[in-house]
Amino acid sequence: MKTNTTLTLSLILNIALGILYMQKPPGKNEDTPDQSSELSNSSDTSPAGGDAKLNQTDPIAELSPIPDEQQFEFDWQVVESEDYLTYIDNLRKIGCPEETIQDIITADVEKLFKQRRKEYLNSLPPQEYWSASNVMGGGFSKEELDGLKAIDAEKNAALQDMLGSTFKPKSSNIATSLMSDPQAMIGRSIGFLPQEKQTAVFDAMMAMQERMMELASDSGGAVDGSIMAKAMATYDELLTQTLSPEEKFEVDLRLSNEARALKFQLQGFEPSEQEFREIYAIQQGLQDEFGIRQYEAYNGDPSNSQKWQELQSEMKTQINELLGDDRFAEYTRAQDYEYQNLQSITKNNGLSKDEAVQAYDIQKIARETFQQIMADSSMSQEAKMEAQKGIYQETSNALQQTLGDEVYQKYLNSPSIQWLNRLSGDQGNEIQGTTIISDNAIAQEYVAPVPVEAPPAE
Repeated sequence: MKTNTTLTLSLILNIALGILYMQKPPGKNEDTPDQSSELSNSSDTSPAGGDAKLNQTDPIAELSPIPDEQQFEFDWQVVESEDYLTYIDNLRKIGCPEETIQDIITADVEKLFKQRRKEYLNSLPPQEYWSASNVMGGGFSKEELDGLKAIDAEKNAALQDMLGSTFKPKSSNIATSLMSDPQAMIGRSIGFLPQEKQTAVFDAMMAMQERMMELASDSGGAVDGSIMAKAMATYDELLTQTLSPEEKFEVDLRLSNEARALKFQLQGFEPSEQEFREIYAIQQGLQDEFGIRQYEAYNGDPSNSQKWQELQSEMKTQINELLGDDRFAEYTRAQDYEYQNLQSITKNNGLSKDEAVQAYDIQKIARETFQQIMADSSMSQEAKMEAQKGIYQETSNALQQTLGDEVYQKYLNSPSIQWLNRLSGDQGNEIQGTTIISDNAIAQEYVAPVPVEAPPAE
């Protein structure tokens, strides 16, 4: 499309230049006859009152007035005007195809709004790179995304006004708008670097993606741990060549896949900036010490899996020392899928973290009490069944009181509520005509899911 557009414009400009040259007035060259006089004489002798071709409208003559000093110097000043409507009208008068006009105007306007978008991004407050909101939302709040949408809407409205009803804006959303300028988006995260180093980081990311695609293509399209390791090695090498160790740590802290995984893992913990930095530093230090990275833990090598489990155990020990017992208890709770589910439901429905913690403690006490009852060999099955019903009823009432009726009903419909359904007796083993949950089933149900980055428990 660009080649066709260039050829079309070149042809138009050459024809127009030729016409303008032929219309040069007398006096510029003393040996040149007065063409206007000749044309006039020719017209006088024409039976029809003049040559029909000469009587046709001259497209160049209909252009908007041009200052005298530019009259015979043909360049973009002949066609371009600060008034875009005049600019478009001039392009149409010299026969420029409508599709080409739209390409020219759209590219020009997009350039202007790209600068607007960049200025807007630069005006936003620094990202909370340690927050889980930067995992899925790209680091933008709803208000910030609304600002970006408004810029896009203004751009499309301007193009529609200038080009008319024949112009149909390309369908887009805020994601495609941001990805049309990914370097600017990444720049918001690493704006502390000089521009040339920001560009180097972006180039390294593109090189990593290209390397991964090449390796995946060679392996039939599959991306495994070994491919990730090789692609990341390319990325790390390029960053090491460009950045100081301190700069690389700061970039990885904001952009690396491992930092994103850690943010997701800690979303229920809600770490402070300093806590996140120190936990990430512990993780990276141990990975260097053990000689393994997260993407290498699941490549099918049993020794890597074992090494990763040992790393995770040591990591918990060091994090406990860092945070202290009380805060580490919060850190551990945040790894439990049941708590993550409760926190998500309460947060999305306007409740505080306190309600999520209270509800989590209620279900934790319920399952611990039930396990104790099931382990009591002195109790009959009938007694255990009655105790099960009592625990279910008390747990349901306590959760409903803590969450409120509406949120409690939403909680009942959530994926992780199977433990309460089991406790109710809806599922389980038939014993003497009654339904009672087995101790093995409840134990399996209550095992906290393994964090995203850790291998499955044995």
